[in-house]
Amino acid sequence: HEIRYLTSDGGFRCIEVFARLTLAPDNSILGTSGTLTDITARKQAEESLRKNEELLDMTGRMAKVGGWEFDAVTLKGTWTDEVARIHDLESQTETSADFGLSFYQGESREKIESAIHKAIQFGTPYNLELQLTSAKGNCKWVRTIGVPIRDGDKVVKLRGSFQDFSVRKQ
Repeated sequence: HEIRYLTSDGGFRCIEVFARLTLAPDNSILGTSGTLTDITARKQAEESLRKNEELLDMTGRMAKVGGWEFDAVTLKGTWTDEVARIHDLESQTETSADFGLSFYQGESREKIESAIHKAIQFGTPYNLELQLTSAKGNCKWVRTIGVPIRDGDKVVKLRGSFQDFSVRKQ
């Protein structure tokens, strides 16, 4: 259980309470034991993180920009809610490099496939403006920037940003 209480100096402290009852066979209480842990710093860090995530989400929506990451071996990945929105998908939609590529056709598909291959094989970053067709069939112009993440000499991940700039392009 967590409790928040007001201190004598007007501040707040958060305490985590763990309690254990020792019961007799007839369910009467024989004894109690427990611990109290000051979790104020953790709660403050959680609140700060929540506020930062809220700010990042709001600015991402305003700028129509998000982030993504893919494993270079399995090609499984993750992306922010804004990247999912740009693709006209639900925010919790699971992704992979193959799934992401499925939104591109023609020249844009060739460019992004080549860039991903060079990024994984040679560690070459990329910065591309491409056209995609969203899950709802909307044609959009996007900028994707990809940066290889290395572990020693080997590229292990690709990480980057993704922005819808269709309005500016039009």
